[in-house]
Formats: sequence, structure tokens, C-alpha cells
Amino acid sequence: MPPIDAHAHVVSDALVKTLVTEAPEVAPRLKEAGAWHLTYPSGRGSGPVPAGMFDLTSRVADMDRQGVAVQAVSVPPTHFFYDAAADRAALHNDAMVDLARQVPDRFRVLATLPLASPAGSVEELGRLASEATVVGVELGTNVNGGNLDHPDLTAVWQAIADAGLAVVLHPDNVAGADRMGGYYLHNFVGNPTDTTIAAASLVFGGVLSAFPALRAVLLHGGGFVPYQLGRFSHGWAVRPEPRQRLQEPPAALFERFFFDTLTHDRQALRYLIDRFGPDRVAWVATTRSIWAATTRSGRSARLLATTRPCSRPSSSARQPACSSGHQLLPAERYQHDHPHQSLDQRPDRHHVG
Repeated sequence: MPPIDAHAHVVSDALVKTLVTEAPEVAPRLKEAGAWHLTYPSGRGSGPVPAGMFDLTSRVADMDRQGVAVQAVSVPPTHFFYDAAADRAALHNDAMVDLARQVPDRFRVLATLPLASPAGSVEELGRLASEATVVGVELGTNVNGGNLDHPDLTAVWQAIADAGLAVVLHPDNVAGADRMGGYYLHNFVGNPTDTTIAAASLVFGGVLSAFPALRAVLLHGGGFVPYQLGRFSHGWAVRPEPRQRLQEPPAALFERFFFDTLTHDRQALRYLIDRFGPDRVAWVATTRSIWAATTRSGRSARLLATTRPCSRPSSSARQPACSSGHQLLPAERYQHDHPHQSLDQRPDRHHVG
């Protein structure tokens, strides 16, 4: 089976136009100043971004050049908008679904949710329940600074588990950002730090124990999680605090996570695969914004796929049937028959991920 990219952000040109009209308070401006950049009313910005971030033709051409068969597209973290109205998530999801329907054999969708509104998140999951292109959700590693084990999110985790959707956790609004203003530390230290906090919150907060069917992907090689498992287990064994919500040793729960290959280091990637197994590591092509990767981090021996059932047949001729096709994440994994690739130079070489 050809490779699937599980970490591919998109802000389509159609979405930008929709946001300008319907949600101007969060709508980005797309500017070209030697390279493409997105700027936001909040003062945030991202870039340089490749043209494929917003242009479908360029995106497909990039995928062909990289050897990517299918992307599971998601919004960049600058579009989580957890402090905005809940209906902003639906605008993003509709734009991604429309993109996926235009080229249904190349795209699947990781939906975004308005996590600051648990009720709105459950409602959005219900609205998307029968949409064949949606195979998972992408969530931030925190909700406006709150951890993912907050009791208010229990209904959201229940709805995600009931829907059989994968969860991809992407860092944003990272802890300790006030100390990481220089040297781009908020990204290459902050991102793995916040991913680690999110994973630990799900484990020690009892979320993974409460929802045994829940499957979550930790991006950027899992943050610091793969390299601190012994510390987590030892801490649970000798301290009372980690046992407040977790009555079982944490090791097996941490091993339920999936990981992407975005480590930028072959030895780290080798350890990740050796420690968790190739069936837990999903290949990515690093086609995102902010930094440009020197290239592919590598290909795992296995990729993730899903056979999420539909609640009802599709009513749209443009919409593919839920029961067919190779949808990304999480229920079944298949052997990836392509060998590891050597590093190769990419045009978007300012991206780190």
C-alpha cells in the first residue's frame, strides 16, 4: 500500500474567503513577500508556507513528487480558535471535506473541534458522523491552557470513542512560552513539551483507562514521551500523586499511543520504532508551514488505516461510500512495503513541523 501522510495542514483558498465573509475576527490574510505567509487579526502569523497550503493543484503536485498517495488533512494550530465561537470549527471542517471530495482518492480529513465548548464539540462530531472523508480529529494539546483530562471534556472523549475516530494531538499555546521567546524555542522545545504534558494528562488523568478504544497519535515523534517511559513508571510506583486517578501502572497505557516520524534524526526514529514497534509509527512527509524540513524523516515499516463504519449510506453522489477505500487511522494497520528512504532536500526547507 502506498504511503499515507498523517500530518498535513491545509488552509484552502476557499476557506480564507469564507472566513473573511463569515468570521472576519479570525480570518487570515495571505501575503506573498518572497514567500507565502499567513497573518491573523490576533497578531499571530505563520510562514513561509508552500503554495500547496492553500492551492489544491500545487498540493497534489507536491504529493506526487514526494510519493504520497493520501493525505489526512488538518488545520494548522493557528486555526484551532478555541477562544472563538464554536461554529468556526464547522467552517473549517466543511472546507476540508469539500477539498477531500474533489479528489476523493487522495485526501481524508482530520476534523477540528471547538474544544472550549464541549457541547459544541459533541454536536460537531454528530454532524460529521456520516461523512466518509472524516477519519479522525485533530485536537490541540491543551484548551486555552487547560489540560485534556479536564472533567468537562469527558463527553467529548466519549463521543470520539463512540465514533471510532482517531485523535491526532497537535501542540499549540505551549506551556512555558513566556520563557521561550528567543531562538524559536517555543517550537522546537515548546512543541514536544506540550505534547508530553498532553499525553501524561490522558494517561495519569484516567482518560485512556476510561476509554479503552480511544487511539491517539502524538506528533513530532511523541515529544519526550518515548524517552521518559521509565521515569513515568517509576514515579507512579513510588509517589501517591500519580495514583489519584490511575490505579494501574502507566506503561501499557503509554504504549497505546501512535507516533509520527517527524524526529529529524534517524537514530531517534530508529529508537522510536524499536521501542514501540513499526505498527505504532506513522510516516509523514513534513509538508507543513513555519519551518521547512530538510526533508522526510523516514518511512515507518507500517502505516495506520481505519475501517470506521458509517451510521448511514451516503446521500451524495460526490461522497464516497463509508465502507470502502483506504481511510487513514486507526482501527487496522497494514504492512507498508516501501523501504526506508534517505534524506532528500525539499523546497520548503524552512519548515520544522
